[in-house]
Amino acid sequence: MTFSDTLKDYGGYAGYVIMPENIALHFLNKNQKRVKCIINNGYTLHCALKRNDDLGYFVSMSRRVRKEANIHFGESLTIEVLPDDSEYQVDMPEEFHEVLLSDEEGFEAFQALTPGKQRSIIFHVKRAKRSETRINRALKMIENLKMGMTDLKEIMRR
Repeated sequence: MTFSDTLKDYGGYAGYVIMPENIALHFLNKNQKRVKCIINNGYTLHCALKRNDDLGYFVSMSRRVRKEANIHFGESLTIEVLPDDSEYQVDMPEEFHEVLLSDEEGFEAFQALTPGKQRSIIFHVKRAKRSETRINRALKMIENLKMGMTDLKEIMRR
């Protein structure tokens, strides 16, 4: 399912596009709250279907997403919406994937988390620009999980 809209400014840091209600409901009626949005036939954004009383259904785009996708406020976008059937509903950094493969106890601790916590940890690792930093973050996250930490702030702070 495809739609077009202009990228709007939401307070200077975030952007959004309005998703037609029929498209959002198509996925929500199938209990699919997370989708993949292919922006301008190139950039893939894993996202949640969001609703606001003023806007209706929308897709938000952070500064990082806009920079990676090379899109700007006021630009017309074509967005293809697909079900997100990936394991974690986010692209897994290779470094984190390798750490999980090499540490069975850490993998089990990670799998025991809620999907939202898993995504938050993946995002935290993924945000690092350098591979070395992603590896260090992944190792730190797994060690904290193996020590029994389950609070996200605690897992990511240490």
